[in-house]
Amino acid sequence: MSKVLADCIDENKESLLRIKMIQCNRLKIECKISICGTFNVTFLGHTSSTALHDPSPCQYAIIQDTADSLRGLLHLSIDSKDNPSSPGVELKLDDIFSPFNTTTNTKYSLLHLAVMLGRYECLEVLVLFLEQKGELEKWINAVDLKSQKSLLTQAIESVAEYEKSRQARKENGDDQNEIAFHQKVEKIIPFLIKKGADIMLKPQPTREANFPESFYVSPFVTCATKYPDYCIKLIEIFKENKSNEEMEKLSQYVSSLELADNNSIMVVLQNNGSRQLVDYLLNNNIYVVSTPTNSISAANITQNTELQPNQEEQTTGNSHKCEYCDSRETKIYNEKYYCEYHLE
Repeated sequence: MSKVLADCIDENKESLLRIKMIQCNRLKIECKISICGTFNVTFLGHTSSTALHDPSPCQYAIIQDTADSLRGLLHLSIDSKDNPSSPGVELKLDDIFSPFNTTTNTKYSLLHLAVMLGRYECLEVLVLFLEQKGELEKWINAVDLKSQKSLLTQAIESVAEYEKSRQARKENGDDQNEIAFHQKVEKIIPFLIKKGADIMLKPQPTREANFPESFYVSPFVTCATKYPDYCIKLIEIFKENKSNEEMEKLSQYVSSLELADNNSIMVVLQNNGSRQLVDYLLNNNIYVVSTPTNSISAANITQNTELQPNQEEQTTGNSHKCEYCDSRETKIYNEKYYCEYHLE
C-alpha cells in the first residue's frame, strides 16, 4: 500500500507528481499512512545500526536523505487545500513535525531525526519551511517527545560523538570516504544557533516525560560536562554567530551557573579534570570571578588548590588589615590581605 509512496520519495523530486496527480496516493498522505518496513540507519557517533520501523513519509525522506522530496511532502501535507499554485491536504503542522501520536513507529520529531542522522540538507529544508510558516521560534528549541531532549542538545550530543568516532577513524586512516559528509555535519550546530537555538535554555519536561528533573539541563551544561573539549568549539561557534551583547549574556549565565550541590560550573569542571575548558573560560572572560561578600573561595578557581610561594606571604603582626574584618593576622593573596578565616 505504501510502496508507491516510497518509490516516489526515492526519486528525490519536489514535484512528487505520482503522489499529487493520483487521488488514492494523495489520500494516503491525507490519512497519514506510514511507509511500511524496517530501515537500518546509523546515528551520528554510533558504530552499529539502529532499526527504524514504519516511518511517516517525511521521516522516510529524511532516512533516505531526499531533501527535495521532503520539501514537496511538507508543502503537500501542510499547505492549504485552497492554495492556488499547489493545493495541499491541510494536515496539522504539529502532527507532521512531531508524529509521536500518529501511526508511525518511528517516534522522533523530524528535526531531531535529521540531526541524529546528519542530514544537513533535510534539516535546512525543515527549518526554512518553519521559518516560512512563522513557526520557527516554537520549534527551534522544542523538546522531542521521545528523547526529551532539546534540538540543540541532541545536535551537540550527536555531533560531538561523531567527532570522537571520526577522530578514531582518522588515526587509523579510515576516514577518506567521509570528507563531504563531515563538512555537512560541521554545518549543523552553526546553522541551528544562527536560526535561534538557545545554548542557555533549560528545557521543560513534557507531559510524556519519564525522566528525573536532573535530566533537564541547558545545551551548554550538557556540552561542558559531557564534551568539555567540544564545548570550546561550541562557544567559538556562538561567538561567530551572535552579537557582543549575546556574548555578555553568555558570560553572565556561565558565571552564575550552579549545578549539583550548589557547586559552580567551574568547580564541577575542575572535579572532572576539564582543565583545558576551565582555562579557556577564564582566559576569554566567559567565566568572570565575582567579588565575594564574605569569602574568597570563588577566587580559588583561578588558582591551584595550594597557594604558590609568589602569591602568599606571612605578615603576622603587620599593619595590613583583612579585607573583611579588623584582624591583622593576615596573608597576602592576589595583592590583597586576608585573615586565616577569610582565606578559606
